[in-house]
Amino acid sequence: MNAKISRARFGGYLVAAGTVVLAAKILLADDATRSDLEARVDRVADELAVQRVLYDYGYHLDNGDWASYASLFGETGRWEGGLGAAIGPEAIEKMLTESLGPPREHSEMHRTMHLMTNPRIDVDENGVTATSVSKYTFVVTGTDGEPELRIHAHYTDRLVEEADGWKIMERKVQHDIFRPNPMSDL
Repeated sequence: MNAKISRARFGGYLVAAGTVVLAAKILLADDATRSDLEARVDRVADELAVQRVLYDYGYHLDNGDWASYASLFGETGRWEGGLGAAIGPEAIEKMLTESLGPPREHSEMHRTMHLMTNPRIDVDENGVTATSVSKYTFVVTGTDGEPELRIHAHYTDRLVEEADGWKIMERKVQHDIFRPNPMSDL
């Protein structure tokens, strides 16, 4: 009888030990799952922050706020397009002022409108750099007061996360459909 009890106890110990090992695996898996979930949330947060930079670009440009527009670029951020090329926020703001005139106040009637669409954002594994390609359609108020499509193009960007948020390090503009106009370089 003692041998049977000993076997039963031994079996119980094996079940208990197996349960402990299984529980440890579950706990470790939960940590891995939690870690994976945190990484996914961080990636989505980064993608949304980059998307916000892309949309703020059009918003500030359409509202004639050259300083806010230029602040979206890193200290060595480069803009390259129909207006030329400039490096750094100060040079970019100067380029806009020289090409488009002084900053203008927001008004009910926008002179220009950048419709930003189809952003494809890829945040690198390190979560510090990102690339994006996005489309935009540029609409102006025509001489008859009606909207006119002037440009359909795409941006190719390289961004980096700095201490004060995501910044554009390089933005290239490629016109896909282009109708000449004095404002066509945007």
